[in-house]
Amino acid sequence: MPQCGQLLLEPETFLDRLLEDLRIPGEILVATHDNPDPDSLASAFGLKTLFETELGRPTTIGYGGMIGRAENRTLVEKCRIPVLPLETLAYNDFSTIALVDSQPQTGNNSIPENVGIDLVIDHHPLREQTPARSRWVDVRPDFGASATIVAKYLLSKKKVMTPLLATAFFYAIKSETQDLGVEANQVDREIYFHLFPRVEPRVLFEITHPKVSHEYFRIIAEVVRETMLYNGAAVSYIGAISNPDFVAEMADQLMRLEGVEWALCMGAHASDFILSLRTARKGGGAGQMIQRIVRGLGQAGGHGMMAGGRVRQVPDDSKSRLNMVKIMRDRFLTELDLNGTQPRRILDD
Repeated sequence: MPQCGQLLLEPETFLDRLLEDLRIPGEILVATHDNPDPDSLASAFGLKTLFETELGRPTTIGYGGMIGRAENRTLVEKCRIPVLPLETLAYNDFSTIALVDSQPQTGNNSIPENVGIDLVIDHHPLREQTPARSRWVDVRPDFGASATIVAKYLLSKKKVMTPLLATAFFYAIKSETQDLGVEANQVDREIYFHLFPRVEPRVLFEITHPKVSHEYFRIIAEVVRETMLYNGAAVSYIGAISNPDFVAEMADQLMRLEGVEWALCMGAHASDFILSLRTARKGGGAGQMIQRIVRGLGQAGGHGMMAGGRVRQVPDDSKSRLNMVKIMRDRFLTELDLNGTQPRRILDD
């Protein structure tokens, strides 16, 4: 249920009161999480549309990190989503700041702690600090995608949705819920099928089937060679990478392996150690598990079947990185009561 401070509001009442509160002068910044995925990008694009058409306020979309995954770059290009790196923006230039598909102090967004946040929209479990850090909070963990929340805003206000915005929303829900197969609720399904006739088919095809880099295939080969299987759990370290999104992408690939119910993939990007956790168990608690895995070393979050984490400032040498791999692997295996299990490689089968 959306919140205004500590006051619980019905969704329609929340949106009306939110928009009335935001009828003030000045520009709006909508920030995504770092290395934004389709759900974060489409949600920000939808908020920009809502704020500019309903309030007449110029709105900028800002992101931290990089847009690295091929599908995400193609989504931005083909759906013409105007995005700018947060590091190029001055927060004082904006009279309203919104954070979408993330929450304050989770470690996966670049909003400094001293910057006030006016609005948080997310579909991950509500963090304890979020209501205290934002004036308006719409966090719905029963939704499969943040894009569903924002699309519902636009539809409730009867806003005309362009084919490119519809395509961005559709692909966001499609990818976040894995074609409605993972953690999608009735609203996700209704909006997904409502959007389908409005998408640009060729644009959707190009987003879904983008060209990928040589490095992508090098990492695929590394995953095939080096992944260790502990009964139904797969653990892979893909080394130093130019794009942090590769970690989540390889975790998704490992979940396709027959017999795998859990996958932990790790990689090093600059001074950050990146983790991605996946499970095939519905309501498997991946978000809570990864927070326990990185506790005391980094920050993490997620929900039932998908989660990610990051440890910052890991020394840029193989010994430090391999030590971090061992720590995270051992914590992961402890969570699954698999310590002492004899591992095997994919190519051993």
